[in-house]
Amino acid sequence: MAAVKNSSGLWEIHVGGKIVAFGKTNREAWREYDRWVGEPASKAEDTSDWIFRKSLDTQRMEPKK
Repeated sequence: MAAVKNSSGLWEIHVGGKIVAFGKTNREAWREYDRWVGEPASKAEDTSDWIFRKSLDTQRMEPKK
C-alpha cells in the first residue's frame, strides 16, 4: 500500500498496483480507503452506522398499513 500525490495534486492510495482510493488530501484518501475496506473511522461512526442499520431492520419488520 502506498499514498502518492499525482500530477493533478490529488492523493491516490495504491494497492497491488491499482488505485483504490483518492482524495484532495492524504487524510481524505486514507479515509476513502477505510470506507472501501469497510473500516469505521471512529467509535462514533461505528455506533451511528449500527443505529442506522438497526433502524432499517426495524422498518422492514413493521407491518405495512
